[in-house]
Amino acid sequence: VVPILAKIAENPEGKGELERVLKTNPPWRAGFFRGLKKGISDARTPLNLFLALQNTSAASTPEERSEYIQFLVDRGLYDVAYYTWLQFLPDDQLSSLGDLFNGNFEVAPSGVPFDWSFSNQAGVIVEVTDHPDADGHALFMKLGPGRVNFGDIQQTVVLPAGKYRFQGLSKIDLLSKKGLFWQVTCIGAPKAKASSGPIGRGPTIEGRDLAWNRFSFDFTVPNTDCPAQSVRLSSAARAASDQFMSGSVWFDDLEITRETAGQ
Repeated sequence: VVPILAKIAENPEGKGELERVLKTNPPWRAGFFRGLKKGISDARTPLNLFLALQNTSAASTPEERSEYIQFLVDRGLYDVAYYTWLQFLPDDQLSSLGDLFNGNFEVAPSGVPFDWSFSNQAGVIVEVTDHPDADGHALFMKLGPGRVNFGDIQQTVVLPAGKYRFQGLSKIDLLSKKGLFWQVTCIGAPKAKASSGPIGRGPTIEGRDLAWNRFSFDFTVPNTDCPAQSVRLSSAARAASDQFMSGSVWFDDLEITRETAGQ
């Protein structure tokens, strides 16, 4: 019956009655939202229902919203996905929102595309933990010793065309042949026009410097074929012999700032 209910949700004369029933938190509510995306013709329909139920006992769960946001991202609807994510951010996080979210790692990463996502792979541990030299938190990585299958640490951003700078603080104690690097790439462009290269790449991260140092690099978001961008920390390893690493890396105070005329 979910496809039929999806049609009712998109019918101006019927959606009010469906919302009234959903507000009673019927036992089929969770199953309805799981299957809703398969029956809609307007990608905004689940968002409209989420907003209608926002302050009720049948309010959407973080998992439901995350699944819906990923559904939108997979279809290249980055603006709707980003708008949906913003609607449910707590006020304190919304008031401090920048072009890069949670760059100081004071909020536990949710894994939603517009927040940090990462996973522990063979030979590497990634975690947000207490800052070793100050109050607050920082991103910590333990790599090796040995061969490391490094999984990208990434976040999706939606930046208008213009010139930007990515910067942050790092503390490095890493022995690696090729090292790591931050990069920004365009995503969501038509396959025929998609560029395989990044629009910005940071310095190689390797060596030993136990002091916190600032790093930065500039990048430009083009006017076309770049509806959203991926910010990610990647390994420069290309061959199996390049994957051997040993050590640790810390990051904190990551941010993206837009350059203005005269800056």
